[in-house]
Amino acid sequence: MSTPVQLLVIVAGLLLLIGVLGVVAITLVAIKCRCKTSIRDEKNEEQADQLDPWSEAAKRQNEEFPEQ
Repeated sequence: MSTPVQLLVIVAGLLLLIGVLGVVAITLVAIKCRCKTSIRDEKNEEQADQLDPWSEAAKRQNEEFPEQ
């Protein structure tokens, strides 16, 4: 093998290694976190029940462009 081909193989191997290490790091952090998303979802559902998106949009529209 010529020198440029060897260099290309080394660079490709290093990039592959960095990618694998990145995926492993993300996986380990996700496993360690174990965040409960159900609590957040319940809060969001409660807020969604209180707000009507159409009435909020109408309020914003009236505030930005008041009829004269």
